[in-house]
Amino acid sequence: MNSLKIVKDLVFKAIKNNAFDLAFANVELRSDKKVVMAAINKNGLALEFASDKLKTNKDVVMTAINQNGASLQYTHEQYKKTKLL
Repeated sequence: MNSLKIVKDLVFKAIKNNAFDLAFANVELRSDKKVVMAAINKNGLALEFASDKLKTNKDVVMTAINQNGASLQYTHEQYKKTKLL
């Protein structure tokens, strides 16, 4: 098993208990949609720790906002200005 897989498994276990543990994940994992979705499904505010690229992903943004509307503050500017959400 390679080290990234081991780290990814550890991050999944950590965010299962506390979504904000995403903050301690490396940049690569904070850019991994599956990892981020697991965190924001638990607490939308974990979007704060997602990569900038994922903060522009509509699926990710909508999931975070649906889980916790306050997560809008962590989205890309394009979502803060639109009423399509």
